[in-house]
Amino acid sequence: MKQIETPIPYGKQQIDDDDVNAVVKVLRSSHLTQGPVVNQFEKALANYCGARHAIAFSSGTAALHAACAIAGLGPKQELLTSPISFVASSNCGLFLGAKARFADVDFRTAQITAKTIKEHLRKKTKVIVPVDFAGRPSDAAIYELAKKKNITVIQDACHSLGSEWKDEKGKWHKTGDCSYADMTCFSFHPVKSITTGEGGAITTNDTALANQLIQFRQHGITKNKKEFLNKEFANEPWYHEMHNLGYNYRITDIQAALGLNQINKLDHFIKKRAELVATYLEHLPEFVVTLEGNDKAHRSAHHLFPIRVQKNVRNQLMRDLIERGIHVQLHYIPIYRQPYYQSIDAYDFGDYPNAEEYFATALSLPVYVSLSQKQVRFIAQTITKLMNSYAANRMG
Repeated sequence: MKQIETPIPYGKQQIDDDDVNAVVKVLRSSHLTQGPVVNQFEKALANYCGARHAIAFSSGTAALHAACAIAGLGPKQELLTSPISFVASSNCGLFLGAKARFADVDFRTAQITAKTIKEHLRKKTKVIVPVDFAGRPSDAAIYELAKKKNITVIQDACHSLGSEWKDEKGKWHKTGDCSYADMTCFSFHPVKSITTGEGGAITTNDTALANQLIQFRQHGITKNKKEFLNKEFANEPWYHEMHNLGYNYRITDIQAALGLNQINKLDHFIKKRAELVATYLEHLPEFVVTLEGNDKAHRSAHHLFPIRVQKNVRNQLMRDLIERGIHVQLHYIPIYRQPYYQSIDAYDFGDYPNAEEYFATALSLPVYVSLSQKQVRFIAQTITKLMNSYAANRMG
């Protein structure tokens, strides 16, 4: 079978000359960090999402940690999330001494839903972290359920910047407007919808939460005169106060300049990803199962394009595709399977049958802005030929 000359990665950043110029402009300015561009980036992100506030962080993981901390999560409490996610979705609870619990996923979307989490809610549940897996907005009904039980919802939207969902009244919302979350977390890793190299952000409509998040990312320090407890030096320009234990989770102006420039192209990036997925759906064989991404109430950002095949051929298919220069990936090993998680709690794999089935059958195909339609057709054709060859060998 033909091998392509240039390997195809599963994900790749899109950096253009205008992005480079935006970064160079900051490099030649007076501030590389704690300058004006971070604020500009935050305002642009909040405006795009339709949220009142956006607070930028050094990574998506830092954003999740900060959101959980400000929500008051701590020891003897529990965070409930999806096992089909990157470990940061639950690690953010462990950082604060809380216990991580998981609910099974809906097999059609590989996401937790209001239905799948009900039996896992307990008095100790302080925070729910729904994960917008692969770019599809998570189940809005989770928020309604959580509010009845006074549980904070932190939406892990690290996959879904640029996605949209429609409410019961027929209104479309951008992910991040916090219509069904107290806080929404994003990641700007290179393979995400837009990138700042490394970086993250939280959107919220709660001004008090926003102020606490700003303090948390800068060592728990405030420079706001109205918040000072000691009035002796309140009017001195050099004075500041540390009110809480925080972290250095700041993002730089260099990174923010890249993100600010990329926001202007975000809708184009999302459109391009959607076109690539449409081509996959047209050319992949019928026996390959895909996740539900778009439907009448969801428009996915298509951060990932996972497919599912039979258990007995999945690993072989991945090896054969990589051998041919098509770099596929597995998203994800269920978090509870990780050795560290098994060392701190006896998670029973049998409690998550859908997550286990997904883990055994899934692989993610390449999807990124500079991927060509020709390459997508080549990938689909290669999968078809390989799957047909496996079937023929079994029959022979």
